[in-house]
Amino acid sequence: MRVPSTRAEDVLASALRRRGLRFRREASFGIYKADFYFPSARLTVEVDGHHHRDVGWKRRSDYDKCDRLARMGIRTLRYSNESVLRAPNAIASAIELEINRRARAVCRSPRARGR
Repeated sequence: MRVPSTRAEDVLASALRRRGLRFRREASFGIYKADFYFPSARLTVEVDGHHHRDVGWKRRSDYDKCDRLARMGIRTLRYSNESVLRAPNAIASAIELEINRRARAVCRSPRARGR
């Protein structure tokens, strides 16, 4: 059951595709869904709407989701709808940098080298 995308999510998806980044939309992790998931980097990206602005992202469900994903070794980046609409290419660049940073960290780990 997919939820209709927000304009900000669609804009960010386009910016990410232009960079050739591979991601899944609305990836499921148990009871939680991530707006974007980059499997190769074990990274999720959340694009938060106005309901997050009123109380920050400090809603209990947000904490629970981030905590659950972190225990699975998955990092979460959060951006507001407004920031995505204002500077989608800058955000796509930041996401790409994080993907590359995480990929380098995996390559350097002893487990990745077969030790």
